Amino acid sequence: MSFWEAIQRRLSPLRISDPFFGDLRYQRHACFWEGCKLFSPVNREVEFTLEADEQGPTEQQRQFFRDLESRYPELSHPVEKLLLEERTMWTQEPLTGSVWDEFVLEGFDIPKCDAPRLNWELGFQSSSSGYCYMVAMSGWEPQSVHVDT
Repeated sequence: MSFWEAIQRRLSPLRISDPFFGDLRYQRHACFWEGCKLFSPVNREVEFTLEADEQGPTEQQRQFFRDLESRYPELSHPVEKLLLEERTMWTQEPLTGSVWDEFVLEGFDIPKCDAPRLNWELGFQSSSSGYCYMVAMSGWEPQSVHVDT
């Protein structure tokens, strides 16, 4: 392989087709994969980032996705409370409709799954402001929210 071929290989994105996650693109500079997949609790595709090396996702990460799908309905209640509190703090206005009319799940992180307590985030787009509200999770417990403007 020539010098220029080696440089081009390092700069071009690595892509794979995973049997569970589908088409994934590797971001070498940050060491994560990105993809989009149907997420059954919201009945549409959502984006995700997957923390892994160039070898791709693990079976534990596939299981994490499945577990998140099954646990999402029970997670939505404490997440809803945090989103509402953060939105009220930012806007100083009461919400007139449902929290789930205001916030749409856009994506989430899938951690490496090799730690006893997993830290990851859920990302929600605000329909009124366009801001992204990131819910920090520790295991299956929502911890806090920060807003990306």
